[in-house]
This record gives sequence, structure tokens and C-alpha cells, in this order.
Amino acid sequence: MKRFSIEFTFKNQKTNGHFLEETQIKDLYAFGNLYACLCFSQSLLTILGIDYSRNLNCYKKN
Repeated sequence: MKRFSIEFTFKNQKTNGHFLEETQIKDLYAFGNLYACLCFSQSLLTILGIDYSRNLNCYKKN
């Protein structure tokens, strides 16, 4: 199961949203910072999505 989640992570970073391959950054340090930001944002969004799916009743309006 972890294999599929890793594959989805790399696919998101390359073609499904972040378009990491299309960046014009030539500086390795700047690219590392960009990659770190993308990993952090993807982790945060994953955590928020899991929380939303587990606590769906808290987010619905009455």
C-alpha cells in the first residue's frame, strides 16, 4: 500500500499539480528549497484531507 502512495506523491509533484519538471530553476539550493516547500505543502494537505474525511460531521453545516 505504501508503494502506491509514494507513486501518487511523485506523480503529483511532476505532472498533476505542482509541475516540478517545468521549473526553470538552475540553482540547486533554490530547487532544494522549492522541493522542501512542495513536500511540506503536500504533507499538510494530506493531513487536512485525512482529518476532513474522518471528521466529516464536524465540517457540515446543520
